[in-house]
Amino acid sequence: MGFLYMKKEKSKSGDSNFNCKIEKKALNWYAKEHDLVFDDNSPVLDGCSVQIDGYSKSELTAVEVYAHVGNLNAGNVNKVTKDTLKLILLDESLQVKHKVLLFVDEDVRKAFGDKSKRWIAICIQKFGIETCVYPLTLKDRKKLLEFQKKQGANFKK
Repeated sequence: MGFLYMKKEKSKSGDSNFNCKIEKKALNWYAKEHDLVFDDNSPVLDGCSVQIDGYSKSELTAVEVYAHVGNLNAGNVNKVTKDTLKLILLDESLQVKHKVLLFVDEDVRKAFGDKSKRWIAICIQKFGIETCVYPLTLKDRKKLLEFQKKQGANFKK
């Protein structure tokens, strides 16, 4: 397997370091599970770079990672909605065959599953976006909950 590269925007709060580490772990896990090497560069559409967590032009695969555990607030749902729309855009523009939302918490994944009452869950299903869960360790889950609490996110114990 080659080098795995993941770009991330800088956090406005200044410290998204642990969150990024979890996202990188999850993306590396997905790449290993599916024998993928992601491209170093983000795809470009009409001169605009589309920031995506993991993209493989050769395998026609795009992956967005959502590293959150516990209860969701409106901002959390909006983040997954934006990620979903990016995956749909890449599919429509570049014929991406494998569109993946990669979560780190099964309950969060279920919040966007087929039993969800959210309209974005319908989009996820209708546009063939796969959802899967990275097996987060108990230690990392606890650290992520602490990080979210520090950031003011809703969480459950």
